[in-house]
Amino acid sequence: MLVLFVVAAPAWLRAMQIVWRRPAWLVSLTVMLVAVPFRSGAETQGTTHVSAADLGVVLLVGVVAMRFVLRPDPGPLRSWVVLPLGALAVSIVVATLFSASASGAAGGVVRYLEIFVLLPLATYMAIRGPADLELVMKSVLALALFEGAAGVYQFLTNTGASIGGQNVRAVGTFGAYDVIAMSKVVAYGIVVALAWALTKRAPLRRRRLAVLAIAFLTLPLLMALSRGTWLAIGAAVVAVLLVADWRRAVAILVAGGLLLGIAIAVQGRRSVARERIDSVVSTFQSPDPSVRNRYDLWKAAVGMWEDHPLTGVGPKAFPDYKTRYASLAFSDRSDVAGAGSSFQVVQLLTPHSLYLLVLAELGALGLLAFLALVLSLLGATGHAVRAGPSDPRVRAFALFSFGAMIVYSISNIYGDLGGPTTLLEQLIVGCALWSAAHAHRPRPRARVRVEIPAEESVYEPA
Repeated sequence: MLVLFVVAAPAWLRAMQIVWRRPAWLVSLTVMLVAVPFRSGAETQGTTHVSAADLGVVLLVGVVAMRFVLRPDPGPLRSWVVLPLGALAVSIVVATLFSASASGAAGGVVRYLEIFVLLPLATYMAIRGPADLELVMKSVLALALFEGAAGVYQFLTNTGASIGGQNVRAVGTFGAYDVIAMSKVVAYGIVVALAWALTKRAPLRRRRLAVLAIAFLTLPLLMALSRGTWLAIGAAVVAVLLVADWRRAVAILVAGGLLLGIAIAVQGRRSVARERIDSVVSTFQSPDPSVRNRYDLWKAAVGMWEDHPLTGVGPKAFPDYKTRYASLAFSDRSDVAGAGSSFQVVQLLTPHSLYLLVLAELGALGLLAFLALVLSLLGATGHAVRAGPSDPRVRAFALFSFGAMIVYSISNIYGDLGGPTTLLEQLIVGCALWSAAHAHRPRPRARVRVEIPAEESVYEPA
């Protein structure tokens, strides 16, 4: 081992020099590590899981912190975008101090600070210029293409997660436990490709490849059978198209709607995808058992907030309180099968809504800070697109940040913390911080002042 380390020392030193000069490479590394199917501990345990992407987070936060100490650059920290992060950090600490839960309080505050504050802040400070913007977007798209290809293979070979007695649900490398993870990754990849396709001054070859990427990624998105992600990406695509060019948006939406209707009609009424689409409408009228369990968890989260209105029950304390607030009909169990794992019954550890999780564990103070962060970034990234930056890389990044924040804000309604995609989403929040901080109004056109010389008088006195 020592010999291998000595032999590889020049390569390690060169890599350290590269990431020190350009820490955005560590953002890219963390994105790619999301695909590594490793996670410590059993999937059903309530304690924190450590994934391969966490290693990238540690490196990213460490390098950015060291650069700030050795080469201070307080410029990024003077922007208004760090204020919601600061408010969220304060609410996490306060909720921990007033937490009545004996288990996980210390570990919960560290994990929540890492996810909600340190990772977005480090990503925001690691991006130094337009070249870094391209690097991050390419990494997200590459991850989506890889996971999407794995998902298509699973769907076609019946090796995905189980649904309706068939192992056809595409989950990528995330396994049956994180059934919606791949759909989220693919959704963010579609937003990247859409941003490049709509950037008029981007290279023509890149725009064409982006259209092909959108067409391909639509397949694993449908095969993931995630109703919530379908709604989230649909809203994001419509919003991005309207902000970028509303006239083109109308034509694209009409054509896309016709193609989608034809694709749904061709599948037939008995296909799994068609049943999932029909269930979107019937969910509110006759919810299935998984939806009923989710409603019970939502009620439990609201009950925790009602008894602990300001500071909540504390970070990572929801599993300790849920049985006290859930109804008698709540089963607290869900089955997992397929995608390389045997059939097992797992415990439900979260309310499956990030907003309600924050409300239950961090109270009204935490939810207000979190909503301030999300809503301010939605507005600021939309403004960044309308400001019309001259650099096509900055404009494409603004479109990506705006669309990704829409996916993030909607997916938080039905999803919460869990799995390596949580880290990916907080990296995207960091990208939105950069786009919001650099949203400038377009510079007014220089006015050319033309002075017309006064006519010489032709009048001569007599």
